[in-house]
Amino acid sequence: MKEKILTCFGCMIALLNAIDSTNEVEREHILSCLKDVKEDKDVDDWISILREDKRKVVPDCFVCTHPCGRVDEIRLNKASQKRAIQLLDTMDSMNSEEILFTLGGLPYEIGS
Repeated sequence: MKEKILTCFGCMIALLNAIDSTNEVEREHILSCLKDVKEDKDVDDWISILREDKRKVVPDCFVCTHPCGRVDEIRLNKASQKRAIQLLDTMDSMNSEEILFTLGGLPYEIGS
């Protein structure tokens, strides 16, 4: 996978970790981002948008003196990279909750 797409997946997962089911705008951003990533368009823009969404949703986390990792950048391991590709290939047959559940279930490592 291209490095930018992996970074974008990391941003989507990090934002998903920071929100709950009431954050509809951010959830829609994640779903729209996945569609654009599948078509390999606007990836750089989405990385910026997702990072800004995360800052809006949990601004105090960015100045916390005891960080818990909630807003850390995410790295996908090799197995997760394959599963991310599978998600892009199968997401058209899934509803939004299934897509977000699958995305949130990808194993990852903390760190940029």
